Amino acid sequence: MTGYAVTDIPTFVVGSLLPTVVFDVRQFFVSRGLRAYLVGGAVRDALLRRKTDDLDVAVESTGPGLLELAQNLADVLDGRYVLLHHEMGAARVILPNGPVIDLIAAPHGIAPDLGRRDFTVNAMAVSLDEMVSSDIGIDVIDLHDGRADLAAGVLRAVSPEVFDDDPVRLIRAPRFAAQLRLTVSEDTRSVIRSKAKMLERSSPERVRDELLKIFAAPGAMESIRTLDDLGLLSVVLPELDAARDVSQPKEHYWDVFNHCVETVGKVEAILRPSRDDQDWALSLVPTFPDMDSYFEERISDGHSRSTLVRLSGLVHDIAKPATKTREENGRIRFLGHHKVGAEVVDEILERLRFGTRGRQFVSGLVRHHLRPKQMAEPGAMPSRRALFRYYREVGDAAIATLYLNMADYLAARGPLLERDEWREHCDLMAYILNATFETPAAPRLINGSDVMDEFGIGPGPLVGKLLNAVAEAQAADEVETRDDAMRLVGRMLETETVNANGKLGE
Repeated sequence: MTGYAVTDIPTFVVGSLLPTVVFDVRQFFVSRGLRAYLVGGAVRDALLRRKTDDLDVAVESTGPGLLELAQNLADVLDGRYVLLHHEMGAARVILPNGPVIDLIAAPHGIAPDLGRRDFTVNAMAVSLDEMVSSDIGIDVIDLHDGRADLAAGVLRAVSPEVFDDDPVRLIRAPRFAAQLRLTVSEDTRSVIRSKAKMLERSSPERVRDELLKIFAAPGAMESIRTLDDLGLLSVVLPELDAARDVSQPKEHYWDVFNHCVETVGKVEAILRPSRDDQDWALSLVPTFPDMDSYFEERISDGHSRSTLVRLSGLVHDIAKPATKTREENGRIRFLGHHKVGAEVVDEILERLRFGTRGRQFVSGLVRHHLRPKQMAEPGAMPSRRALFRYYREVGDAAIATLYLNMADYLAARGPLLERDEWREHCDLMAYILNATFETPAAPRLINGSDVMDEFGIGPGPLVGKLLNAVAEAQAADEVETRDDAMRLVGRMLETETVNANGKLGE
């Protein structure tokens, strides 16, 4: 990393980089005779000429006093007060359609507060007292050489002790390095490696949140590489360790572990809204209307489908080591790794306290990531019946699974990728994708009551299975009317056996 030119980090100027509410916050504290400081990421980003929406404010006040002030500020700004930490005196004010303002008590002044922050580039402050207009330069309080580290392109811990105070900071280093285009300093790398196991002391929810932020940020693959280099990936996802150096068939360029990491980068590349279509491989990836909004919709734990698909990329082959076999002819197989992997991933996400929908979405992607390629014979397109089954059974993850499958393919072949084979694969994915947009949902021809009344069957799984069979036949244009559907049910009941559980025999 080359860092930033010193001229890019001048005296702090607010300009249009900070939300205008910062002046309302300033007036609130000045009118009460209190010294307050804008600190952390807002200062760092403004120095780098990056727009920021969230504000961190340190106030020379006691903890209980700060909490009362935060409630008053929320009232003044028509915002919502959220208590973050009672003893430390930390609170949040959430404004309607506006920024989030985090406040923390600094009863002994700004210097001790900055000394407790994680990295030097986040340990800078400016006095709100001096912020009288948007175009007047303000001196930056920089006690730990944060501006020099920005200029040098370095991410450095304020001190080794900052990780003892909050071990979650260990996992933030890769994310900040990727976001800010910085390199973690060697001394900080050494400290993180020596303290990596401390991350186990952190709450699963906070580790989950930091992990998801890594996948949400640009350069997620590089962040995962850094996470691994620092010894943190083995702490967060120890199940991946078994994948290291596990060989694969000749069609794969990477071993299992590196293939999984590379898949994260391929997911990001094909889902990036401004992806480089000059790259011939990316130019062949099919798209659909409102694709960006579909993948950026937040569906679990405050994160988007795009973020969860990247996470799925990292863990989609997590069960390959456990399922690996070698046949007499030397052929390597991983039979059932997708099913076993889905179970392993569900356990991992439960351990990290993921929400139910997020767990189901990611484990569903892992379970079905091979399926799009298996829906038809090589060179053929799936039948309408197969398409219907796919969308019915994969559900919410159906579209995302197609894109994970494409990323998986790219990461498997790596430099071995050939244009014709990739075009054929993308054509298949496009065919499956378009089926959901070109085929309107047909009304049901019959329902459960129709079947039970006509054939004297009681409620149970058999009725559902018969209805599913009718729906598949309808999707394949094999039945068109209610009478057609009833005749199909009758034939199934005549030719199939019903087992002791009341299910239709196979």
